[in-house]
Amino acid sequence: MARPSPQPDRAAVIRQEIDAERARRCVQAGTLATAWWCAQARGSTYTVHRFARLISAQCDRWVDAFVGREDLFLSLHGPPGHGKTEHTGRAMPVRALALAPGRSIVYVTSTADRAVEVSMAVRSVCERLAACGAYPHLAPHPEGPWTQTEWRTVGGNRWTAIAPGMATGGIDAHGVIMDDVTGSDANQRSAAKRASTRQFVKGDVFSRLRGVGPKLNMETRRGLGDATDHLKEKFGELMEVHAWPHVAGAGCADGRAHGEYLWPEMYGPRWHATRPDLLPGDPTWEAPHQQPPIREGGSVIREASCGPRYAAAVMAHARASAPLV
Repeated sequence: MARPSPQPDRAAVIRQEIDAERARRCVQAGTLATAWWCAQARGSTYTVHRFARLISAQCDRWVDAFVGREDLFLSLHGPPGHGKTEHTGRAMPVRALALAPGRSIVYVTSTADRAVEVSMAVRSVCERLAACGAYPHLAPHPEGPWTQTEWRTVGGNRWTAIAPGMATGGIDAHGVIMDDVTGSDANQRSAAKRASTRQFVKGDVFSRLRGVGPKLNMETRRGLGDATDHLKEKFGELMEVHAWPHVAGAGCADGRAHGEYLWPEMYGPRWHATRPDLLPGDPTWEAPHQQPPIREGGSVIREASCGPRYAAAVMAHARASAPLV
């Protein structure tokens, strides 16, 4: 007499269905919810704060362009430690690959080690989304590749993570994510390193883009002549810039009041009081934290100081110097 086949654990099935539905809802809701789900999948916590909402909104625009095969070039800038890579490097790509089977991403960052770290974080979440049944097309392709920095899914997605100096032959993508390609103050101070990074972005990164697709440059500004400055020169108004200063100035674009911190719960007045080295006018404060880089050894030029100082005298001199007709 044959034994009856074992019945599946009903509770386990229900848990998997709940996990899949929660994952689908988070991915569909946006980058903010996806970042929360990614943190849960890693067993860590995720805090929703003002900057997380602001940068997630821009990430959602990038994903929409990726899914819709549209052109969009975003350049996003914010202070150190506020979670830029958490959103643009780890959560946003997961959402994009989940919502767009058959599409590929090339992720570019400052070092090979960082490329591996972010790539493995994205890959592990994609594996979990496939395993729970939320997005089966994200499962590993049986014929590979499935390495730390390059992998392909059964649904035709492809991910490649690279750093300056790494080979890019044979790579193509429908979307490009550049995550702080300068990487350090030492790289910023080196003219040779800045030049090689610019050439890598121009000759290797953008040449990988297949047809029309979104591009994203996320960088902590460290000084004049960085990768962002180079991209501004080359792309002009085609590149849409969003910069969030650590402390809001007058007329801050994100609606904060003058003097208000971007993430006051974590990096607010109490934190700032422990950092007497971060003073207005110092390049280490103005560039990475406030975002408008200044020349080393120079001083900050405020917007209010850019207009004529003695307007009446200037106009009188101009009238006096005009040729008679």
